[in-house]
Amino acid sequence: MIHFVRVGPIPGGHLDYLIRYWDQQNLDYELHEERLAPDQIIAGHCYVTCSSQMVKGDSPRLSDLFQVQLPHNLTGLKGINFDTSGADLNILAGPRVPLLQGLDLDSPRFVIGGYAKWDTIYQERFLKQQRREELGRDHGYDLGAKWVCFYPTGPNKMVSGNLHKTLRLYQRLADDMGNVEFFLLNHARNPRTEHTRLVLEEIEEAGLPRVHIIDGADTLHYITACDLFITDIASAVVTAMSMDKPIIFMQVKFNGKVVPRTTAFQQAPLLREVRDFGDYVRDWVSPPGLRRLFDECVAFDDADNCSRITTIIRSSFARWAQSR
Repeated sequence: MIHFVRVGPIPGGHLDYLIRYWDQQNLDYELHEERLAPDQIIAGHCYVTCSSQMVKGDSPRLSDLFQVQLPHNLTGLKGINFDTSGADLNILAGPRVPLLQGLDLDSPRFVIGGYAKWDTIYQERFLKQQRREELGRDHGYDLGAKWVCFYPTGPNKMVSGNLHKTLRLYQRLADDMGNVEFFLLNHARNPRTEHTRLVLEEIEEAGLPRVHIIDGADTLHYITACDLFITDIASAVVTAMSMDKPIIFMQVKFNGKVVPRTTAFQQAPLLREVRDFGDYVRDWVSPPGLRRLFDECVAFDDADNCSRITTIIRSSFARWAQSR
């Protein structure tokens, strides 16, 4: 039996893409919506998760179960440390992760197998006009305006974030581009806690009719529909690259310092380097370095990632079960 262990909003949300595929294929599995107690583990079964903490307390011996670790981040800049995951099988999104984490791809524990969410991202690139018309109809947005998505990291005790720059950024965009619909995509890591609540309240209280705070599952649809994408989130850059969006990258500081491993993503021009947003969008050409970075992050740019991952899990589990 194969079990899916869905823990946390971000890892759990990524696992949902594979779960939906299994539902569509009528494949059997058992779903767990929280971390497992050690006595819930059934010897000889397979447990699949995107979370680094699948089991409460002390984990059972790895020989008792077949554990599969899936990624919930494309870039390797954050998320799972696969080398220390303890999983029998670690499925990686692309070659950038083993490069950054020093993983041995000759080991059967590490397989570049794809990214479950990518099937959905891949299909979105063909739906820009449809998404734009749907969102415009449902929410009354101006279809003739330039649509700009701003997807920032929120502030917390260690990360400065760029959420607080929202209103100043909108004003610059409006000055340069005139008719703008501005969408602040509220990252799933930005719950309305004290660190983000005050900034979001300030934005809401400004009462600007063209500034919209977007929460939840529609985030990808807004990226699909937009004309310009601005972010400090590296994996979001990869998503926008797949749709050939004009991209502006913003630096984010961790404990007061720029995160060194994000420098590769600065091949997308930094916000401070943009003199006029209108000219920038009109003259956009994707830098060659971003294309190379895309190829490092995304091993399989197609809609078959869930199928591929499923085959890897089932065949690897079968071999493990026969060797017990």
